[in-house]
Amino acid sequence: MRLAAAVVLDHAIESNPDEALFELAAEIALERGETKVASGYVESLSDGPRKDMVSSRLARAEGEWEKADELEASAISRLEPGDRVRAEISSLVRKYDDRIPGTESKIPFESMLSEADSISISDLAAEDRELASLALDMLRYSLSLDTDNMEEASRTRDSIEAKIGSDDPRVPSLNLMSRLSAATEGEAFLYEALEDARSHIESTNDQFDRLRTIHMCLEASTVPPDWLVEAHSEFDHGALNESMAHHRRALAHWWYWRGTVNRDERLSSWKEAIVRMRSSGSINAARELTARLGREL
Repeated sequence: MRLAAAVVLDHAIESNPDEALFELAAEIALERGETKVASGYVESLSDGPRKDMVSSRLARAEGEWEKADELEASAISRLEPGDRVRAEISSLVRKYDDRIPGTESKIPFESMLSEADSISISDLAAEDRELASLALDMLRYSLSLDTDNMEEASRTRDSIEAKIGSDDPRVPSLNLMSRLSAATEGEAFLYEALEDARSHIESTNDQFDRLRTIHMCLEASTVPPDWLVEAHSEFDHGALNESMAHHRRALAHWWYWRGTVNRDERLSSWKEAIVRMRSSGSINAARELTARLGREL
């Protein structure tokens, strides 16, 4: 889909070299991990906050995290209110995702929760406001579980379900997230949560959801059961779309967990995970895993 969109955009730019088309083409190239292609489009953009936002993504994809952070902060402060809100939410989600799973994170979860609460979405159009509110609630839910704030997690989960409906396929995943988080309190709770997660893994047709649930189970397990190790090992990489950054990140995590579960394959697996983390923009996670790999040698 994204390849087709890129081809159509190239033809459109040839006949009408519009600023918005260059920006969209750069965004699609970055989403696909094509930094050289994206760089060419970025050069065609006029100076300003929107160019700096795209440039920050490019810098991050190329491993220049300090430059990326500076460009992003400067750009966000100069964007129009509606664009600024979208950029602030995107930045928070990216920061949350940029970590190694299953380890004590260096991310300041409490600080991020405060940042999420401070974002005002009143300047957005009604439809955009609903989407932004849902995105912030999804982030709050994850952060609340990470900080063991079950009261806030429960409130946020109810808010999410009110927005998307109880029949939405995302609801079972939300419930599993909560149960697996609470299951660390005792083996009986963990066993029940893992069994329910196993049923979900075996029944879902959403391959990204399947892999994400497998990873949630691995994160909750001190010693993963055989069925979970097997489900992880047999996951079909071809079922995901590597032109999408969050799919590339999920596959990077697959390689990380492969090296975590199988010590004999740790060196090669973590090297692959690091490459894939960088390609998905998870620069801090790549740096942390590189440091851990160095200590393993």
